[in-house]
Amino acid sequence: MLANRPDDSDGPASHDGSTSASPEYATVADKICDISRFGAFISDSSAVIHEMVVVFRDEKTTKSARSYACNTLELLANKMSELDPAVVSAAAKSNRKVPAVTKAVAKLRNEEKKDSVADPMPASKRNKKSDAVKKVEAFEVVPTNDVRINVDDIAAATSTASLPVIPLRRTSPRLSIVPAPPNGTTYSPREVIHLLRSLPEEERTEAKQILRMEREDNKSSKNPRGSWVPLMKRQLNDFVKKWMESVLDPPLKWRQRGRSVYIEVEKLVCQVRAMLEENENDSVSRTDIEDLIIKEREKTLQGCGMEIRGLDLSPCPETLRIYVTSVMMKGGFKLCESVRNLPEHRIIAVNSKRNPVTQLIASAVSQSIKLPYSAPEERKLKEEASQGAKDLLKLVKEAEGTDDIIPCERNLVTSRDTVSFQGTMGPTDELDELRLTLPSNTGTTHSVNSSDGSGNSEQFRGIGISADTLITGGGMVAPILLTVKKVKSSQLPADACPEGFVFISCPYLAAGGDRDVYSKGTGYVAFIRDGDSLDVALFKEHWNIIQAPFLKELRKRAAPMVSEDDGRVNALLRSANYHDGGMPGMFAISAEDILEGMAMREEYDIKHPFGTSLIFQPSDLAKCYRTLKKLVKKIGKKKRNGRGKKRKRGALGSSSSGTGGAQAAAAFKVALKEAKEKYGLDLGSDKENSLVTVVGHVSYLIGEAFTTPVIQESFVEAGLLDAGALQYPDMYKILNNKKGPLPEGFVDSYVVPFFTELYLEMKTTGKISENTFDRIDEATGFDTRDRDSAGNVVERTATIRNEWRERAKIVSHEEQRRLRKEEDNAVEEKAAADHASERMHRSDVRSLAAHCEDKLGNGWTGLTDDQIAAKLESRDIPAPMVEAFVKVRAWESCKIKKNGYKIAPRKGTAEKAKACATIRCRCSTAVLGKENCTIYQALELRSEPWKMQELPEEAPAPTVPTVSRGSAEHRRPVTIEATLPNASNGELPSAILGNETFIANIEKGEIKGADYSRVVPGEAKENADKLLLRYKNRLWERMQDGKRRLHPSKYDHWFIRLFLDNLPTLTAIDIKGGRVKGDVAALRKDDCFFVDPIVANFLSVRDEGAKKLHGSYMRFHTTNRRYFRGGKEYSENASKDRYIPDRIDEHIVGAKLLTDRSRKKRHYRAYCARSAKSLVSKAERLGYAEDVETFVGIGFNSDNSDTLTSNQGLFSWSESALSGLSSAADGCSSIESKKLNAAAFMFELLDCLKIPAKDDVGESFGAETYLGIFG
Repeated sequence: MLANRPDDSDGPASHDGSTSASPEYATVADKICDISRFGAFISDSSAVIHEMVVVFRDEKTTKSARSYACNTLELLANKMSELDPAVVSAAAKSNRKVPAVTKAVAKLRNEEKKDSVADPMPASKRNKKSDAVKKVEAFEVVPTNDVRINVDDIAAATSTASLPVIPLRRTSPRLSIVPAPPNGTTYSPREVIHLLRSLPEEERTEAKQILRMEREDNKSSKNPRGSWVPLMKRQLNDFVKKWMESVLDPPLKWRQRGRSVYIEVEKLVCQVRAMLEENENDSVSRTDIEDLIIKEREKTLQGCGMEIRGLDLSPCPETLRIYVTSVMMKGGFKLCESVRNLPEHRIIAVNSKRNPVTQLIASAVSQSIKLPYSAPEERKLKEEASQGAKDLLKLVKEAEGTDDIIPCERNLVTSRDTVSFQGTMGPTDELDELRLTLPSNTGTTHSVNSSDGSGNSEQFRGIGISADTLITGGGMVAPILLTVKKVKSSQLPADACPEGFVFISCPYLAAGGDRDVYSKGTGYVAFIRDGDSLDVALFKEHWNIIQAPFLKELRKRAAPMVSEDDGRVNALLRSANYHDGGMPGMFAISAEDILEGMAMREEYDIKHPFGTSLIFQPSDLAKCYRTLKKLVKKIGKKKRNGRGKKRKRGALGSSSSGTGGAQAAAAFKVALKEAKEKYGLDLGSDKENSLVTVVGHVSYLIGEAFTTPVIQESFVEAGLLDAGALQYPDMYKILNNKKGPLPEGFVDSYVVPFFTELYLEMKTTGKISENTFDRIDEATGFDTRDRDSAGNVVERTATIRNEWRERAKIVSHEEQRRLRKEEDNAVEEKAAADHASERMHRSDVRSLAAHCEDKLGNGWTGLTDDQIAAKLESRDIPAPMVEAFVKVRAWESCKIKKNGYKIAPRKGTAEKAKACATIRCRCSTAVLGKENCTIYQALELRSEPWKMQELPEEAPAPTVPTVSRGSAEHRRPVTIEATLPNASNGELPSAILGNETFIANIEKGEIKGADYSRVVPGEAKENADKLLLRYKNRLWERMQDGKRRLHPSKYDHWFIRLFLDNLPTLTAIDIKGGRVKGDVAALRKDDCFFVDPIVANFLSVRDEGAKKLHGSYMRFHTTNRRYFRGGKEYSENASKDRYIPDRIDEHIVGAKLLTDRSRKKRHYRAYCARSAKSLVSKAERLGYAEDVETFVGIGFNSDNSDTLTSNQGLFSWSESALSGLSSAADGCSSIESKKLNAAAFMFELLDCLKIPAKDDVGESFGAETYLGIFG
């Protein structure tokens, strides 16, 4: 019988985790548990005995089966002889209340579990006796004589003596016999399985043989005993796992959830705290906690005399999770995703007292709009704003001297950041991601921007990808920019792409819904060749193509009636744009052309203090990037597929690719192909497939990671918006974002009294100087100077020259622009002076070199080295001349370069020059040392041309820092527009609707089925282009649909190209005829685009005007008010009398399900005739054919259809389409007839695109004759 483990606590844990005395019901509960286990054993034993008797009675039983039966009965007898008589007696007297009371005990144990994990029940419930307590206390043992066991009879039934084995055929693994430890206690079920595996080889072989046998009941078999079948290794492992994870008795169940059994939580908390206090900047992982648990188990089991060698004492993952959670809660530790050592400059930055002050003042100046008139009531700070926002606004009003101050619109407060995903060859350990640290930990932390492996995915092996994101305080996100850096030169050759910079614009590379201001924006994927420094150009491209248009669209949404035609923006629409102020970004954003545009558009650009992304960057503070990285890890992650050994892609499949994900991936794949053809971009198939997968999931990734609440939370955590009203910065949140605590009284004695001075300086100059802080320190007695980890004062010396290292500032401020101009002018003046000096020095060197050659004589080039050395050694040629002779051949400039050619310090002699030559002959890399001389160098370079050229009189434009800032023409990328495969780039439907030729053709009356003579309203024309986009989306979804899937080889089929080329015209036809719903933008994914036939007054196929029509038709269920299928009918010979109504007659007959063929058709079964309803299940039947009405879609009379076939008609017939039609076996003899047949197929496909996939019961893609795909 299994008892409590030796490492169990003596009683249930109290609310604070300590062990308290057992309540009265605990004793009863233990007794009931013993009785319950005994009852289960007796039940299983009875079944075993019955089966063994059947084995002995069967004459056909094999010898091995009889031997197994004997061994089993002998083992059962031995087991029963070891039973506690008291338990047998209690079981014999028990009544049928035992099962109910057992459940009550389990419930009581669950209450204990809640207490152990610091989740006690409310006092109101704790004071009342639960039903479970009442049942346990009311339990009485009532005598009964239901159970009779004769142990002697069972023992006598086995006359064959053999070694006992472990029976696993019917008895539970938990009741298997294992010798007890010397101290009298017994092992837990988990220890039983480990002991089984540690048996000697001969016993283990026999045990495994039994484990590999499984009873397979077969009711149809004539043999009632069934058959023994061998188990595979995988099945054996599954069986062992079930054994280990089997349901335990309530006192032992904490390993899954509940009370601690390995080590008391308080004891573990003390051990963890001791580890952390040894080094306050250290951290503890789950693995460390697991090691502590294992050590405690080893100590406990060894103290009980148990041999632990070979045992796996690791807790299960669920137990470990509970321990980690309990330790964190009871110990008050800080939980972080991963920990790494911070560089010294970041430790200084995150613990600085001046950085939060500058961040606060910069945000207050940027997000406070001073009005010359009374502030509008709707723009004032709301009452529900946080106290920090209210107090800050009060200080700003005092500094400005007016109450007419309003905050920026929340959607015009933005933050830009970059996150990278760096591929590695090894997977990350998910169990070791979370770590515990002390609350005072300031030296180590985690940055989600770093490439530490937390964002790794199997898809990213060997690929470094960064994602630039732009979010707003209102919860919106701009289209994303993915950048693949360090592309090898062999993958992006310089001869094919000199720019080394490729941009691919891709549709749907953005979140959908209300988080994307464009609804479906266009994102970009950039490729940069390794070795090309293009970070500044990349940032500037992001500003020009993403950020600036995004801000403009945000302003348009905030104030639709305000015009920006003159380039200026109303002050009420000021935007505050934050970023981390990295060097490339600062160089790009501080370009004068960008800053000038910012000033006109009321765009404030603010940088966070240097090195403080961890405490002030919104995306870092909330879980945006952490969620994004976790999702990226799941892309393409492989998992085992059920029982098989094959591994398949799991986690994020096509179903989670997001809106437009499939289209984005397809368009990007086509663009990659174009980039390869034009610019030689060849990443290899594996990397290209990985990138295509990523692009296809970006919409989903951004949509999941950057939800509106999470984005808003990120701005609240950064203090840029208050938690109550999401309107204004929270001064207390910003000031307390630093790692270390603020000095006592710092806000009231330092910030508030000097706020006006700090505010006005920031507003006047765009920054706060260090001198101002020093003066306030002296006045207040606070020491706010930055200090390193050793406590030494660190002076801030950053200026406009290296402004990325400054504290928070307004980059776009007019004073900062002036300082940059002064810096640029100083650089230009210095460059001009350097140029003049260099020009003079070069002139002198060249003049001396020319004199030296004159001294050597006109034919000096024909002299031997010895002759030249002798002349150079003479006094007629001094040492400066010899040096000049060497310099003009070795140097391009007079500026000494660190790794350039070094001029020997002495002239030397001919003899020394000869010695140098001898040394070099022996070893070309030998160091000449003191023997080196300019005469030898002259001999060495005598045949070289002059490298040093003369400089022009005027200095060229400086390259640093002006060009680095982006003021000069930066390198522009080559751009590729990614579009859907075969997408038409022709005229838009809105333009076609205004084309007089189109209007004249469609109003001829050749097209039937709707009112094509009506005047199209203006709003309908605006919806036409949106409808075209919806059609393209539906077409792509239809091509991917499992029921009607179009094989990728057909994507470039001439009919698909024909349809896409004419899709704008077909869309215009729909709008002209009023065949679609008006508000296209409001249509959801699963909505039908068709208008209701009552509203549209469509032509019924039973009307007189439809009798001689060909073309498309759509079927409509009048009861459900649902379109469910589209079709077409066309025949070349009208004498056959086969028109649309004839096709519908066939459908009516088919719905009766009279033939095997009709019974197989889904659309007939879904809408069958009432007479055939018994042939179709209710789940499959969607309606009755008698309730179906058919309308003409787009019909035409084949005798009057020039509008459809002529070159001046409605449609464009390309050469590839005509060639395809000519070779198609469509039963048509003339090209005009083939065009009409193709037009009918286009009309059918157009109508099918209006019907959502959930309603469409059609079984083919369409155009079966041409595409060769039939339903």
